[in-house]
Amino acid sequence: MILEGNEGLKAYAQNNVLSNEETCDKLKVSKQYLYRLINEEKLTPFKQMKGGYLFWKPDVLAFDQERKIKPNKVFADYISNVLP
Repeated sequence: MILEGNEGLKAYAQNNVLSNEETCDKLKVSKQYLYRLINEEKLTPFKQMKGGYLFWKPDVLAFDQERKIKPNKVFADYISNVLP
């Protein structure tokens, strides 16, 4: 990917960097739960600031996908062990 000067970099950041609030919105979680995910090292911000954190959007989306798949896999494994 080629970024054309400051404008390209700004556009890239605007499309790929999320604040606490934006991350909470994407994941549909509270701020308290977001901090819990950070403390449990399940979601890692790339920068800590005075007022919160910044996250890479691709990391947040990947975490969200993994979170949605895990319960389904656990259920599927359970069903496969219960049913003949």
